Amino acid sequence: MTQTRPICSIKGCTKPCQKTSQISKKTGEPCYRRQCGHHILLQRAKNAGYKSITEYTRAVKLRLAKKHGFKSVTAYNNSVKLQVAKRQGFKSIAEYTRHKVEDLCKQRGISRSDYSDLSHPYRKYKKKYCENRDGSVLGFKCRATIRIKSQLQLDHKNGDPTDNRPRNFQTLCACCHILKTYQNKDHLSPGRKTLAK
Repeated sequence: MTQTRPICSIKGCTKPCQKTSQISKKTGEPCYRRQCGHHILLQRAKNAGYKSITEYTRAVKLRLAKKHGFKSVTAYNNSVKLQVAKRQGFKSIAEYTRHKVEDLCKQRGISRSDYSDLSHPYRKYKKKYCENRDGSVLGFKCRATIRIKSQLQLDHKNGDPTDNRPRNFQTLCACCHILKTYQNKDHLSPGRKTLAK
């Protein structure tokens, strides 16, 4: 019979409690703390005098980096990555990362460009056709022949490039995208002006 993880004791939290390294002597099953990992980390941050978990983890990482003789967390992380890459027989981090991506693409049976789209925060929503092909976006049917994937672009329906909700995306070919941008004056939207600063 498997033991179910108890729920966090903090009111309103439904996350399971964090497991401890101890094993119960009576049952032989793992022991659990009274709170979930998030609230335990939050308590540690407050005890250390930090307002948020982000501030606390940043300070811990910086302390670790300085302990190993690095001025920044980035320099320390790059050093660790380089050690891992060399252990695997690669000369650089870039070479090791490229190899990992290529392996992943082979396993999934996808191309490198497909992988880039899938790992992108919102490019994964791009369709394989222009959504104006039926005339629903611009009022006329798109006649463009899509020969290469880069002809298709993601458009923000409401014209705000900072609004990256999945429902705000539509796929348009380059021609339709330019026409829609100038027809709806998307290039003058407040979000566009914010990005330009």
